[in-house]
Amino acid sequence: MPELPEVETIRRSLEPLCVGRRCLKLLTFTPEVLEELGGAELSGQKLLSLGRKGKYLLFHFEASDLICHLRMTGRLIFDGESPEKSINPYTRALLLFEGGCGLRFDDVRRFGRLKLCPRGETWRDKGFAALGPDAISEAFTPQAFIEAVRRHPAAPIKAVLLNQTVVAGVGNIYADESLFRAGIRPDRRAGRISEARLTNLQQLLKAILVEAIGLGGTSFRDYVNALGRKGHFQLKLAVYQKEGQACPNCGQTLKKCFVAGRGTRYCAHCQH
Repeated sequence: MPELPEVETIRRSLEPLCVGRRCLKLLTFTPEVLEELGGAELSGQKLLSLGRKGKYLLFHFEASDLICHLRMTGRLIFDGESPEKSINPYTRALLLFEGGCGLRFDDVRRFGRLKLCPRGETWRDKGFAALGPDAISEAFTPQAFIEAVRRHPAAPIKAVLLNQTVVAGVGNIYADESLFRAGIRPDRRAGRISEARLTNLQQLLKAILVEAIGLGGTSFRDYVNALGRKGHFQLKLAVYQKEGQACPNCGQTLKKCFVAGRGTRYCAHCQH
């Protein structure tokens, strides 16, 4: 699933291509991909800006907002010449803009969603409305993180990081990597971690996410940006999907366990 760095990379690659263009129409090829949250329309509206919170991408039109969540395998691909000719069996929706260009929403597993609502009413989507602070925003401070963690004292710290109401945008990759850098076991109960260690974790998490954005995100299978280009942060990963390999810090074998139902990689020697 694309996490914050991947969605932010997509946003940045789309912004100069789409903002300021007028939408001609939104075509859907899989009915469930689009949910309308109140009366809203895109045809004839200019795209004013592109925003993001957590893993959600926000298209701000003149009178409507289009909320996009890519989920497991969703992709947004910009086509500057013949978008209707580029439709493939995995295309779930197509946003056509003036000037003969378009934005294709492809999704192999069909979990991704588009939600359309009146401008400024993104609260109509319950998942979006429940989000905690964005993980690279000014609102995500050490104190805010500590207070949120303290509300889940019995939960494993990795489960807390994956909880989008605590902090928005973190998924499996960056949870594992930040916990490794912070030296914290992913299954340690959140209530047993000191404020000093939580502060360090919050700062390292932000740093990792910013670093990953700078490298265009992490690409393994499905993720590419809006121009079809892969990211490079996978070259920097220390533990994610590296179980059985040597820890880059101590040389001991990296292990894998399951925390909150998610495959989790860690070093039993470096993390405690």
